[in-house]
Amino acid sequence: MALIKSADEILSKDDFSYTIIDVPEWGGSLRIRSLSGAERTIITKMINQRKDGDGLFEKLVMLASIDEDGKPLFWDDKQKDVYLKALQGKSAAVTQRVGKEILKLSGFTEDAVPDVESAEKN
Repeated sequence: MALIKSADEILSKDDFSYTIIDVPEWGGSLRIRSLSGAERTIITKMINQRKDGDGLFEKLVMLASIDEDGKPLFWDDKQKDVYLKALQGKSAAVTQRVGKEILKLSGFTEDAVPDVESAEKN
């Protein structure tokens, strides 16, 4: 493996992980990507400071759902509150299942997922 010689070499690489998961309740498969460092910080804070109705799993879906070209499905920043409210109206079981896949893809440890589940009950 070659030695990295500059920051630009690192910054120019697409180092995200991608997967496609089946979501039959939504009529097909969903392409998701791992979270960026900034997004992971947001989600970690949310996990550590849980409040009822904060929409953790729905926010994960919004952050990590992408189309076949890698563009976010929930891209319009002006509509983020509308998207969040709409996703919160979807099945909690489905958004939780998708959100947990995003957490795993993003390198959250297995023990972080039960913490999320117990926080979700509080």
